[in-house]
Amino acid sequence: MSRTAAILLAAGQGRRMQATAADKILAPLAGRPVFSYSAAAFVASGVADFYVIVYRDARQSLELSCYAPTPALFVKGGRERQDSVANALAALPDDIRHVFIHDCARPLIRPEQLSALLRMVRRDEAAALATAWLTPSRKSPDPIPPRG
Repeated sequence: MSRTAAILLAAGQGRRMQATAADKILAPLAGRPVFSYSAAAFVASGVADFYVIVYRDARQSLELSCYAPTPALFVKGGRERQDSVANALAALPDDIRHVFIHDCARPLIRPEQLSALLRMVRRDEAAALATAWLTPSRKSPDPIPPRG
C-alpha cells in the first residue's frame, strides 16, 4: 500500500526578518510557535501518514519535536532550500507515493486546502497551492484559461 508524506521545511535562516526574531519558525504567533500552525493543519487534514521535519540545528530540532506530528523523521537542512528538500526526499521510505512539501514560515495553510490538494494529486499526479498576488493598483488576478 502506498503512503503519503509531508515534508515540513523549518530550516530557513530568516534573512528577510532582519534579526527581528531569533528563529522565525519558532517565533510566537498568537501564543504558539509559527511551526505549530502548519503541523496542526497537516494533522487535522489527515492527508499524510509520515512526516519529515527539516531542521536547522540541534536546538531547533529539540524545540520542533514538541510540536511535530508523528510518525516523523528529523532531517538536517541543507545550505539552500532546494538542498533541504533534496535531503528530505532522500530520507523518505520506499513506499511513499505522494509528497507534500510545505514551507512552515507560511503558517496559514488550512486543513481543507490540504485535503483538496490530495484529491487533485490523486487525480492529476501533481498539484500546487498558489494564490494571485493583488496590489492596490491590481484589483483582480488575470483570468486563468480553462484546462483543455
